This record gives sequence, C-alpha cells and structure tokens, in this order.
Amino acid sequence: MGIRCIQNLKNWKGGIFIKEFHKCVNPYLNEFTKISIPNSRVDKVYSFVKNIVKAKKDDESYFKDNNKMSKRFLTGVLGEVAVEELIQKQFVNWTVGAAKFYNKADLTKLNLNIGIKTVEMGKLPVIHKKPKRPEIINLKVNDHFFYICGLATRETLLKYQDDDGILSPALRKKGNKTAFYGFSELIKFNNFAELIKAYYTDLFISKIAI
Repeated sequence: MGIRCIQNLKNWKGGIFIKEFHKCVNPYLNEFTKISIPNSRVDKVYSFVKNIVKAKKDDESYFKDNNKMSKRFLTGVLGEVAVEELIQKQFVNWTVGAAKFYNKADLTKLNLNIGIKTVEMGKLPVIHKKPKRPEIINLKVNDHFFYICGLATRETLLKYQDDDGILSPALRKKGNKTAFYGFSELIKFNNFAELIKAYYTDLFISKIAI
C-alpha cells in the first residue's frame, strides 16, 4: 500500500486529487471506528472556539488568518471530543490562554503522552517530521461524524510520511512538517484499555527502533 500511495501522492495539487486520498484511505474505512458527537457537545465546541478566536484576535499572526484559525480549532477540538466519546474519558482542556502553555500532548490529563491529529476527509494529516509522541489519527466527515482510525506509533509516523501530501505551499516550505499516509499501519482501539495497550506498544517499539 505504501509504495502505491506514495506514487499517487506525487500527483497531488489540491483537493481535486481527492481520488488519490481515497486510494490511500478507503480500503481501510470499514476497519475504523465510527463516532457520532451529540449536538450539545458540538455546540459547546463552537462556543469554546469562538472564545479562543476572540482572545487571539489581537495577535497579528492569528488575526491575518481568522477564518482558517477558526476552522482549524474546530476540527481539532471536535476530534478530541470524538476520542472522548470513544474511550469514555474526559481530557479536553477547555481553558483559553497563551499558546506556550498548551504545547503538550492532547491526552496529558490522562497521563498519556499521546497526540491527536484530526483532518477533514480528502486531506492527509499533517505531522512533525520528527515525531515526539504517537498520534491518534481521526477523519472528520462533518461536525457530528468522525472516524477514529487508530494510533500511529512514532515508528509508523517516521516511516509513512511525504511532503507532497501537504496542500499548503507555505507550510511545505517551512520544512518541519509533512503528511502522513500510513492508514494501513494504525493500531485500532475501541476503548480506553485497548488505547493503553496500543500506547505501550509504541513505548516498546520506540526503545528498539528510535
């Protein structure tokens, strides 16, 4: 799968190449866990993101990108809520403050060094080229419906990455991030206990390979 997908990724030049995304992802959709988020929780996320944008509007770097920032935060927080729905544990940080205080793993409250990458259907997750932690990979269908695809170990994140999957030329130019396409290699989980098991798999592999 990996070689075939990476060849297809060379043809990516934006959303019109969504068919290439389907070749990398669709064969595994039935293996992913479908999650629905209740209206009340979606409304809470929208209110939260509105407060974030309001707090950051005085920051020039954010102000230039207001609409994109809102969309990015909505996708990210909704993805975290989707994981909460699956594992029945609460970990989302609902506070608003300076970004430097939030540069932590998404599951820090559960004492797990695990991040969450959520991306809209048709796009590939953007990750750090040198991953610090494993990542839960999510696909957003809409505000209420998500696929929890599984946990990518650091070894998997390192192995299945390619800059050509990044749609933003500016982001690609920075050189510190890349696109992840290894959906076939994710460790599936359907509850908190299975997530813990997947997490320890990453810790074990990392001692050997990283």
